[in-house]
Amino acid sequence: LKLGRFEEAREDAAAARALAPENAKAWYRLALAEAEIGRLDEAEAALSEALSLAPGNGDVSAALTAVRRRKAEADGRYAWAEVYAQYLKTGEIAVYAQRAKESDQPSGEKQVQPEPSQSSASTSPPHWQADDLVIASLGVEPFVGPVRVGLSEGKGRGLFLTEDVPAGRLLLCAQALTTGLNEDLPGHLERAAARSSELREVLKSLSRGTKESETEVPMLSPAQLAAPRRLLQGAFEEVDAEADELSREDIDTILYFNQFSLPMVNPNEAPLAVGNDFARSGLWLLPAFVNHSCLANVQRLIVLDCLFLRAGRDLKAGEELFDGYIETLQPVWHRAESLVTYGIDPCCCERCLLERAVLSRNEQTEAEVKAVIEQAAEMRSGGAEGAELAERAEAAAFRGDVVIARAVEAALTSGSLSSLPTLRHYQLPSAPITAQRMALLRDGFERFESATEEADFVAQ
Repeated sequence: LKLGRFEEAREDAAAARALAPENAKAWYRLALAEAEIGRLDEAEAALSEALSLAPGNGDVSAALTAVRRRKAEADGRYAWAEVYAQYLKTGEIAVYAQRAKESDQPSGEKQVQPEPSQSSASTSPPHWQADDLVIASLGVEPFVGPVRVGLSEGKGRGLFLTEDVPAGRLLLCAQALTTGLNEDLPGHLERAAARSSELREVLKSLSRGTKESETEVPMLSPAQLAAPRRLLQGAFEEVDAEADELSREDIDTILYFNQFSLPMVNPNEAPLAVGNDFARSGLWLLPAFVNHSCLANVQRLIVLDCLFLRAGRDLKAGEELFDGYIETLQPVWHRAESLVTYGIDPCCCERCLLERAVLSRNEQTEAEVKAVIEQAAEMRSGGAEGAELAERAEAAAFRGDVVIARAVEAALTSGSLSSLPTLRHYQLPSAPITAQRMALLRDGFERFESATEEADFVAQ
C-alpha cells in the first residue's frame, strides 16, 4: 500500500482474508486497497465486515466514513462549502505547495527533468507516486455525468450530452493528469507516458491544433479520462521500447493546445478577483475534448487538481458542450486574433457569424465600433474618479448603444442576416425596427403598437 502498488496489495490482502476470515485487519487492508483502485462498493463492504469484527475501531470507522463520502462524490454530491473554501485559497495553496515540493530537494539542488532522449521511467524515484504529478490535490472522487465523447461536425471530437439537463447541473468533475509550473509539465507527461501505454496513447490522441489530429475518439471511457492518475497506480509497466514515442516537441504541442491555466483568486477584493496564474497550468484529459465557442454553454471551475463543469443553460440530449478557450468579453476581431493561435480560423459559432455580419459589413461600422472601444479604454486609463468617471462611462455606453443599434438596423434592412445559417440561440425579428424607435421604446417614451412589434423589439 505504501509503495502505491494497490492491485498487488489487494491480492495479498484477499489472500490474508481467505486464510484468516475472522481477522479484522485483513478486511481493513483489503478495503484500503479496494478504495485506492476506486472499487468503492467493495471497499465499503470490506470495511463494514471489519467493523463488525472490531466494533469501535477508530481507524476502520474513519475509513468507512471516508469511503461513503467518496461514493457520494462519485454521484456528484460534494461538500460544496469545503470545495469553495479551497477555491478561495487556490493561489495561496499552489504557491505554498510548490515551495514545499522544491524544499524537499537536497539543499542547493534543483529538481532535474529527464532529457527527451532518456528513459523517463529510469529517472523516476523508486517510490514515485501518481499524486507527485500535481501541485496539490483536492482529495475528492471524480464524477462523470451524462456525457460522452463523439465526433463533432467540422470540429473533430467533442463532448456531448446523453440526456436533457437543466441550467446549473454538474456535468463532470475531472482530476488533472498533472498540474504545476509550466516548465515542469513536459517532464511530468514524459514520466506518465513512460509508465502507462494507455496514457501514452491518449496523449497522442489529443489535439495538436490540426484537423488531422482530431479524427479519433479515445479508447478510454469518460470515467477513465476523468481519473487519469489511476492508470499510473500499481506495478510499473514496461513500455515497448519500439513503440511510437512522444517527442518533447510532441508533448510541448499537446500542452499548448490542451492545457488550462490555473486560477489565481484574491478573496480580499470586492468584487472577488479571479485571474489566470500565467506561471502554472494543468492538463485534464476529459475536458480537453470540449470544443470552443464564443457562446459557451458550460461554466468551468478549477479547484486545485479538479475541474468542475456545469451546464450554463438548459441543454438537450445530443447537444454538444462548448467552453470558451479565450476571454470572450472582447470584440469579434480581437477574439479572431486570439483563436488563430488555437488553430481556429475563422470561428464559426453563431455569435461570431452574427457579429461579423453586423459589425464588419463596411469599414465605417467597424471604425465606429473601434472608436467606442478606444473611448472606453481612455476612460479607464485617464485617471478620472467619482462623478467624472461615472459621466465618462455613461457617455461611452450611450455611444456604444447608438453605434450598435444603427449597425443592427442596417444589417436587418439590407437582408445580410437572412443569409446566415439557421440560428438556434438568436431570433431575428420579422421586420426591422429603426434604431430611433428602438431607443424610444426602450426608454419608455413610446408604447408598442402590437404584440408583434413587442416580440420584434425583444428579438432585435
